[in-house]
Order: sequence, then structure tokens, then C-alpha cells
Amino acid sequence: MKEKSLEEIIRENLMFYREKSGMNQLQFGLALGYPEENAQSRISRYETGNRSPSKQTLQKMAKILHVTVEQLTSRFRNVEPAVLKTGRAVPLISWVQAGHWHEPEDHFRPGEGEGEPVPSSTKDENAFALRVIGDSMEPEFREGDIVIVSPNSEPVTGDFVIAKVAGEVTFKQLHIYLNKLVLKPLNEAYEPIEIGRNEGVEVRIIGKVVEKVKRY
Repeated sequence: MKEKSLEEIIRENLMFYREKSGMNQLQFGLALGYPEENAQSRISRYETGNRSPSKQTLQKMAKILHVTVEQLTSRFRNVEPAVLKTGRAVPLISWVQAGHWHEPEDHFRPGEGEGEPVPSSTKDENAFALRVIGDSMEPEFREGDIVIVSPNSEPVTGDFVIAKVAGEVTFKQLHIYLNKLVLKPLNEAYEPIEIGRNEGVEVRIIGKVVEKVKRY
């Protein structure tokens, strides 16, 4: 069997650790500081072998993925299933309950839920699960998929979030600009929600989506 080249090893490891981190190509590209218009395509080129990362880029990638450069360049991966080692069950709740999370008159508490608890690798004790409704976040998230939401994780541009806008709870991709906040659907058939800083619209980020559980 032909031995893999270093470029092939890096390509495979990069894709493996990116997916293990829960980031898609766009999120990873944004985390590396690439412009939104080509962030996804640049990561795609790295993972398909059309482009090789420089030493400096490899160091940035390793830092973002919480691994070492050696792990990205090694042909051996020492991997253990995170859920088996650090996992916990999080409550599967309704969208109505999500909208009341941490509000003063909320009687819902972490550890309680409407459905069967969902296994997760998150360490956030206040994490909860939601079942995706509708097609506004396709193709990445389809109706019936379950997402794990961490209320204690600080979201940044490119993250998927559960937000409450003017009393309505929604699942979108967050984009933060100097004078406005945009909640963007992935399905181009839907319009983004844009909120200016001075518009007086009540917006609350309930939590950051940190995992997806696909059900068949």
C-alpha cells in the first residue's frame, strides 16, 4: 500500500478535527479570519487538497481546533468517543420552554424536559436540546434533527444560535456588525432578520448551538 503524503495526512486530519469540533467549513473559515464571502471555499480547498496551509496557518488551525500541530500532521490519531468519556444527558424541551429559559418567572429547570433526555458531549450543566422545525436552516439542519444548545457559551459571528426576537424564538446563524445584528437562515428562500443597534427591538441570544444529533 502506498504511504500517504504529508499533504494527504493534513487534509484528512484537518477534516476530522474540524468535524469533531462541531464547526462546519464556514464557521471554521470565519474563525480563521477569512472574509465571509470566501471563508467556506478556502476551507474546502484545504480539505480537498487543492491548497496546502502554511506553517502559520497550521498553527492557527491547531489553536482553534484545540489540538497541536503535531496532531494535524500525524498519520496516527488517538481518538476516544467524547460522549462516552464526558457525556451527559440534556433535556429535550419545547420551543416555548426555550423562550422562557432563565427568565424570572420561568418554572422550568435544567434536568427537566418534555421528551427523553438526549446524550451530549457538552459540559454545560444548563445545556438543553431542541428539535429542528421547518426548513429555514437547510441543508445543514433538517426538520427532525436535534440541536444541543449551550446558554453559557459566548457566541461569535458565524455561530448558530437560538435567539428570541420581539418575543419569537428562532434558530439562525449569527452575524455581528458594528451597527447591526443579523440572524441569517441558511435556506436562501428565507429572508435574514436584521436588527439595527438603535431600533429598540428586543433581542436575546438564548444560547449557542454546539452539537447536532441527526435522527433517522
